[in-house]
Amino acid sequence: MSINNTITSLEEQSIVHDFLYKDGDAYLAHIFKMYDEANSEELQVGYYSPQDACIHVFVCDEKVNTVIKNAGEEPFKEPESEVKALDLSLVSLSFDQAKEKADAKMKELKETPTKVFVVLQNLGNTVFNFTFLTAAMKTINIKIDADSGEISSVNSFSLLDMAKGKSVLK
Repeated sequence: MSINNTITSLEEQSIVHDFLYKDGDAYLAHIFKMYDEANSEELQVGYYSPQDACIHVFVCDEKVNTVIKNAGEEPFKEPESEVKALDLSLVSLSFDQAKEKADAKMKELKETPTKVFVVLQNLGNTVFNFTFLTAAMKTINIKIDADSGEISSVNSFSLLDMAKGKSVLK
């Protein structure tokens, strides 16, 4: 199912529909996906509510067979920044297509991931924001433009350096 179809189906579910109706101002902010065996079919879809300044996450499978609402939480962001709306009309790639591009970059970097997750979000432009944890105790972040498919940034840092208090961004 496409990302648009998944979100449309999710928003038709009574638990989501009722939340959006009651809140009135809430908007789609992100879609989170973890790439591991236990969570491979699960999506966490976050809606930001300006009323309570919280992200409300609905957990569903990609076919929207089951939906669970988590309690609203304060968004993870810089204090002065705003949570931007995620405009799905700016998304041309699927999660799988974006993951293929990120995997190709990881292969080029000769890194072996042990954990992978991605957030589709608006950071000024709409990106698939991948984080890879590697066997070498590194975190590699790859941002892919959700429309063009171009890799917009690659950053890495050693978790060991972070634990030692060293500057970690490269």
